[in-house]
Amino acid sequence: GNEAARAFDETAHAVRENLGKLGEGIAELNKVLKQLDGKQVVIEKKKSKWFGRG
Repeated sequence: GNEAARAFDETAHAVRENLGKLGEGIAELNKVLKQLDGKQVVIEKKKSKWFGRG
C-alpha cells in the first residue's frame, strides 16, 4: 500500500510542477500576444490583399 501512495505523491508532485511551468508559459505567451496585437492587424491586412489577387 505504501508504494502506491508514494507513487501517487510523486505523480501529483510532478503534475503540479508541470502545471506551474505551463502556467508560466501561458503567461509569457499572453504577454507576447499582447505585444503582437498591434502588428497582427497589419499582418491580417497584408494577407487579405495577398489572397484577393487570385
